[in-house]
Amino acid sequence: SYSLYLLYRIERVKKERDQALEKQKADANILYLQSRYASMGETLANIAHQWKQPLNAIGTIQNNIKANLIFQGDISKEKLLTNVETSFKLLQHLGETIDTFYGFLAQQHQPNERFKLSEPLETIRKITEYSLDNANIRLHIELESDPEISGNANEFTHAILNLILNAKDAFDETDVAEPKITVR
Repeated sequence: SYSLYLLYRIERVKKERDQALEKQKADANILYLQSRYASMGETLANIAHQWKQPLNAIGTIQNNIKANLIFQGDISKEKLLTNVETSFKLLQHLGETIDTFYGFLAQQHQPNERFKLSEPLETIRKITEYSLDNANIRLHIELESDPEISGNANEFTHAILNLILNAKDAFDETDVAEPKITVR
């Protein structure tokens, strides 16, 4: 009867341990998702910020063409072609920007792939470029070499991006004359 009681208690403890492990996994997954959603929110804010300047420039070009047509009745072919070419370059930049962000958000890499260190750092530079510029923060990436490392490139990118965004937040809360983030 005592051994039966011990077996019962052992099984009960195992069940409690398994439940605790499952809860711990679920909690870790929730933290990961919260971090991912926060990162996605920051990424969407960066997309919006990066798109504002080119869209404003395209709007200005369109308004200039319209103003020339209304007030002067005409626009030179050369000026029109220059404006159209500039608009196309801005639109191409917008397309490249969305491709960069989409590639970052949609990456589903294997947990142990090989990738060049410079690739995720370049993605991070593109993602944070306007946001950091707007905050007058310089991002300086120093690579003595470009090693190929093994791991999950997307998780690496998220980790470094979060560190940079945390540094940006810290600069936003302090008064630093020339804020600079260096990745070495």
